Amino acid sequence: MSPSTTSAALTTLWTGRSPASHGILGYEVWLKEYSMVANMILHAPMTFRGESGTLSKAGFKPQEFLTLPTFGPHLRANGITPYAFQHHSIAHSGLSQMFQREIEIHGFISAADLWVSLRQMIESKPAERQYIWTYWSGVDTLSHLYGPDDERAVAEFAHFSAAFERFFLKQLSPAARKDTLVLLTADHGQIRTPLVGNNSLKNHPVLSQHLVINPTSENRMTYLYLRPGSEPAVRDYLQVHWPKGCTIFTREDALAAGLFGPGEQHPGLRDRLGDLIVFWHEDAYLWWAADKDDFMLGRHGGLHWQEMLVPLLGARLG
Repeated sequence: MSPSTTSAALTTLWTGRSPASHGILGYEVWLKEYSMVANMILHAPMTFRGESGTLSKAGFKPQEFLTLPTFGPHLRANGITPYAFQHHSIAHSGLSQMFQREIEIHGFISAADLWVSLRQMIESKPAERQYIWTYWSGVDTLSHLYGPDDERAVAEFAHFSAAFERFFLKQLSPAARKDTLVLLTADHGQIRTPLVGNNSLKNHPVLSQHLVINPTSENRMTYLYLRPGSEPAVRDYLQVHWPKGCTIFTREDALAAGLFGPGEQHPGLRDRLGDLIVFWHEDAYLWWAADKDDFMLGRHGGLHWQEMLVPLLGARLG
């Protein structure tokens, strides 16, 4: 999945389409039709802090933003009731509303709440054909803060897994186990990124002078919108000032290489990709947030194997 990030990956999982087709191309996306760079998880402008969903003040409607069919109506049309279990803080977020159409959504507080509630629901509806989606963000959050190889992130996954086994798996009745399949996967990986001042845009005023707007997308895969005639200077600057290196594509070269997947291209695709796309090597990145200091020891969005490879585990319960 490119970019290897939540907003793009989850939209693909709920539509079956590539980022090139659905148009959700990163954490931050330039939406020409709204004349702003938007946070595609919070559905809020990137230029000021505010509540989630404030794009609605500009006429943004998450339920109508995607023009593609989504998974929920397809499941219902085939006699399957779809559910989503997500942390209460994001259960009805703009991102969820965007692709979870005709889904019965349940919010939870903790791992125990998730697995007990999920087990009780399955047990209470033995005759119903169900598709149940659960999303757990704890490992990702701790990996961002401390790095993906930190003890806290490892302990979080162990805690999540133990709760799954204790409160769901071991207590699920034989009747509920029958014809039940469990799949475990992730929307992306992460790579450790030690904090380095050189990776902050505020320390590169010469580079900023060549940009029409701040970079967009991801710290590890960055879209640059250039002033006319500045491409050679930007390429030279990046190669000189990032010793760990980067690979630079024009928008058209990236699309020709299929980096955003197959299928019919979204009508706003080219506007959302900028002029140059920068893939950072090793643990390099670019941080450009003006209102907060760089803090993340783990990141994703790029093409490193640690960001791209995810597990896919399956088990029949009965």
